[in-house]
Amino acid sequence: MKYKNIVLLSDLDGTLLQDDKRLSQENIDAINYFISQGGKFGVATGRNHHNALEFIQEVSTNIPSIFCNGGVVYDINSENLIKYNTIEPKSIVGFLKHIIKELPYIMIMVYTADYAYTVSNKKNVNQLILDQHEPYEFKPVEDILEKAWIKILFCGREDELKTIETEAKKFDLSKHVAFVNSGDIYFEFVPNNISKGTMLNELREMIGKDHKYYAVGDYYNDLEMIEQADTGIAVDNAVDDVKEASDYISTNNNDSAIADVIYNIINKTL
Repeated sequence: MKYKNIVLLSDLDGTLLQDDKRLSQENIDAINYFISQGGKFGVATGRNHHNALEFIQEVSTNIPSIFCNGGVVYDINSENLIKYNTIEPKSIVGFLKHIIKELPYIMIMVYTADYAYTVSNKKNVNQLILDQHEPYEFKPVEDILEKAWIKILFCGREDELKTIETEAKKFDLSKHVAFVNSGDIYFEFVPNNISKGTMLNELREMIGKDHKYYAVGDYYNDLEMIEQADTGIAVDNAVDDVKEASDYISTNNNDSAIADVIYNIINKTL
């Protein structure tokens, strides 16, 4: 079969999804064709699996996918949480309380193995942005300390997010978490030594080292995955660092980039 032993991992926002968060029919058809010809397709996103599934109901996957920027490996078809990596809540809670008090307009979400919780002040959140992260529940941070924390998402202006990073360094949090820029208005804490790239290598162990791994993305949180893949691909709207690290550059995410990857780039490398 044409794509036997080929694995394709795609980022969601800015890559598989258009700017309006919709899927093009061209991408859906290309993925279905890729799988029908023996290919293995999965997604690799910063979103958790509960939220991501709202955006990719029309997409077929046939391998486990990466969620929470490497925090989770989840099989959509079997609904099986295969692996998750955690942050120690007690190492972070003092910092979160400090930020909630000093920077009240920063939206903070804590992702656990089973759900997402908004721990910042309800009256200050941006509801339009929060709606894109459903399902979630408002909870005081003290009420979720016994749960398995996967990642922490901060949402705000660029200058506010830079303050978050500066304050995190003052609290010496790099001993406990890794810092990730996942979008112009997003900054994240994830477990140390965890990324989409480390989880690509976990999939390599699960699926087989005899496969060729392709990865597609657009932002800094995709960088390690693109570097770890056998063939790294940036969409045309990617940041410069991702383009420089990639072997190929595809079309814009609004122009069915994954269809272009399958029909043109992968075909060219077979």
